Amino acid sequence: IGLEAEERKLLKNVFEFGEVTAAEVMVPRTSLVAISHAATFEILLEEVAKTSHSRYPVIGASLDDIRGIIDFKKLAKPLSKGKHGLQTSIQSWICPAKFVPETTPLSELLPMMQRSHLAMVMVVDEFGGTAGLVTLKDLIAEIIGDGPESDISEDLTVQIIDEYTFLVQAQMNMEEVNELLDLNLPVIDDYHTLGGFLLDKFQKIPVPGETLNYENLELTVVSASGARLNQIRIRRQQPQGNNSVDVSDSDQMPIIPSKEDVSFDNGGL
Repeated sequence: IGLEAEERKLLKNVFEFGEVTAAEVMVPRTSLVAISHAATFEILLEEVAKTSHSRYPVIGASLDDIRGIIDFKKLAKPLSKGKHGLQTSIQSWICPAKFVPETTPLSELLPMMQRSHLAMVMVVDEFGGTAGLVTLKDLIAEIIGDGPESDISEDLTVQIIDEYTFLVQAQMNMEEVNELLDLNLPVIDDYHTLGGFLLDKFQKIPVPGETLNYENLELTVVSASGARLNQIRIRRQQPQGNNSVDVSDSDQMPIIPSKEDVSFDNGGL
């Protein structure tokens, strides 16, 4: 495949994903659960017990008066150690909120949230009012179907190409991937699947042919449907001196351009 064709494929991927905006994936204003800036730890704990959320927008007089974001995980440890009482104000734990327009495309929103390490952003309408919020976890779920409501087959399988190479579906749970292949890939709250891991590491939406080198592994995107990743090839680094042929060129799976054949501009997304 020529470079021109690859560029067209990359642009197609970006455009398809770029058509989706923050307004289409946000938790709408009518469904927001917010905490008053005057709340105490006790009030916050009651809300956490009721909703099971870990982060909340903090408001003043109304939902249009966003004072910041409160992250329960950051204060759970000092609270459990008795460093703060239940009547302690949440004021000193409020973090600044990031605001984005409803029209922000997800292809811009995802890299921005990952670069800035933002787990939640507030979405505002054209008048500056609060329209909703977007979490990084929900955003990744929207892109790769990385959530409990996604339509994922219960019989996801791992195809063994040879002793070093495996073909895995992107929607497979990370813990299951680690267990089946005896790997130690990191599992964090922001993602649950192999596709989510790749999205987190690439800091963008990878396209077929792109490879992530992680420790002794090569993880290559084999196929995708628009912005959704489908199949990932995991290849263990072979022992020194092994001159075996690259199994990606075998008849058992599609031929995927190597990184030497195709160049992707990291700043293109």
